[in-house]
Amino acid sequence: MHEQALLKKQKNQEFKQLQKDANKFKLEEPEKYLQMLYEKRDRIVLSIQERKKLQQEMNSRNSRFNQKRIQTLAFLGADDKVEDDFGKDDKDWEIYRSVTKEIDSADEKSKYKLQEIEQELKDLDPDFEIKILKSIANVHQLGMNLSQVQLSVDRVRCQEIYFYPNLIGVEQQGLVDMIKLSPKGLDKLLLQNIILTGGGAKTQGIMQRLQKDLISEYDCPIDIKIASDPVFGTWFGMKNFANKYQSMLSQFSISIDDYNEIGTQKWEIFKQHPF
Repeated sequence: MHEQALLKKQKNQEFKQLQKDANKFKLEEPEKYLQMLYEKRDRIVLSIQERKKLQQEMNSRNSRFNQKRIQTLAFLGADDKVEDDFGKDDKDWEIYRSVTKEIDSADEKSKYKLQEIEQELKDLDPDFEIKILKSIANVHQLGMNLSQVQLSVDRVRCQEIYFYPNLIGVEQQGLVDMIKLSPKGLDKLLLQNIILTGGGAKTQGIMQRLQKDLISEYDCPIDIKIASDPVFGTWFGMKNFANKYQSMLSQFSISIDDYNEIGTQKWEIFKQHPF
């Protein structure tokens, strides 16, 4: 009993030391720690997929692959030689059921571990959901938690749709992708004079988020401002523009007659902006 108590105490100390080392690594090397978590997740996802494929292959008793596998397992586990009529008796399939249970048990453990890792990734990486959506395998493709709705204390990050409209099924370019589509030679000038307007510009942190994404794409100065009145800024801007260039407004705009005749597809072809 004394030896068991000492062994248990030693294991507890080793576990605490491992936790301490992990926390130290997490604080000192956050990027490497995050990469390590993603690599662990990928390995678990791969193992779940492999077991799922194996289970599908074992579902059919009549498959040649399954007959060969079960007979091999039976020969290894039997004291006497097995006859060629293996499978006619349901008792012959007990070893098959045993193997299937082992696969299910391993899957449950892997899925539980995967949930733990993904929860930690959600807490540490604000772009986790985006990365998972872009990845080949995610929770839904693994057939996990289909009846569950995940709730979190994190603030809903609605501004993500400005950067990834496909998240809500809108087939449009995000802010960064639209800037990247600007004509060559003008993109750097544009990056030095970006003004955010509209109600979405009032979202907390959106300017910093856009600047962060642009810095990762461009190696040049970036200047982003928010309009003094984001909600009505565009309306007042157009009002001032119309008052200043009222006599030349037809050169800068398209009339309702032009729109009804041409539509929105070819207007840039038949009318060029004077600037």
